[in-house]
Amino acid sequence: MFAVANRAPVTVSLWPFPFEVSLPLFMAVLGALALGLILGTTLSLPAREKMRRRAWASEKRTGKLTPAAKPAISKAEGGAGQADVIGTSTALPRPRRADSRQSENRQSADTGSP
Repeated sequence: MFAVANRAPVTVSLWPFPFEVSLPLFMAVLGALALGLILGTTLSLPAREKMRRRAWASEKRTGKLTPAAKPAISKAEGGAGQADVIGTSTALPRPRRADSRQSENRQSADTGSP
């Protein structure tokens, strides 16, 4: 729709160069958009590559540290709790189970029957 509505010719000139071209407005706008996209992508490649290398190095470093952490992880998963791993327990106590008498009393109180 943009291209159909903006077909009026415009003159595009690049100031320092003796270059001048007449083309439809939609081509000038879309061309500028495409040029900006290409330039932005090209200029961001070095930063993106640097971040990729840092991520790869971190992943590699983490992979080397993982085997050393396996005994601590297996202790925590085996039920020893975090007290053996860290030194203090942060786990919550197990919830208490209501015995059958308490649950019967609750049911009778809810229904109003003795």
